[in-house]
Amino acid sequence: PPERNVLQDIYKSAKGQEWTTSSLWLSEYESYCEWHGVKCNEKNHTVKLELPNNALSGTLHPDVANLRLLEFLDLSDNE
Repeated sequence: PPERNVLQDIYKSAKGQEWTTSSLWLSEYESYCEWHGVKCNEKNHTVKLELPNNALSGTLHPDVANLRLLEFLDLSDNE
């Protein structure tokens, strides 16, 4: 799914392997809606991405703009 691909790109560009908490991120057996910090609506579209104080670093992948229904983004207190 396109949203899953965008979230995977965000994980990779923000050095997800170094995050404090990255529960279920990139799990092939779980919906991306179950990944730590990802909140979806009833149609499984990402509406919130909340990863404050989670040791994100690097750059935010420009494809975040493709999360068309994203209403809330919190990446505060990261590098």
